[in-house]
Amino acid sequence: MNSFYKSGDPLYPEALKQKQRELRDGFPLPLTLRVHRALSWLRRAENEKDDLDVRFILLWILSILFDRLYVLRNQLVHGGATWDSGANRNQVRDGASLLGCLLPVFIDLMMDNPDAEWAMPMYPVVEE
Repeated sequence: MNSFYKSGDPLYPEALKQKQRELRDGFPLPLTLRVHRALSWLRRAENEKDDLDVRFILLWILSILFDRLYVLRNQLVHGGATWDSGANRNQVRDGASLLGCLLPVFIDLMMDNPDAEWAMPMYPVVEE
């Protein structure tokens, strides 16, 4: 499965990463962390071509907006589904496609709004 957005599109993961590099010095710390983490998961998901379960989990960062997808996520993450079974394949495929399409839009919106009040992520960076 390839990215919904192709190379050259401003929402292609690598284009978003370049935009983040250009703008991040002007971001408040909470936005810096959120965009950095979201891009890391998006870019990793982009490399996952064959395993839709893993791709879906890697793209999952917006649970509040997607109650129905949250149930599917819980089935995959908490053992309510058999690995790579034939059941729920259409739902997993469609869920991964939806998240792969929307996540770049959300990351781009975050970077376009650095002055919004960005709460600190639940798990801030821990210095060693």
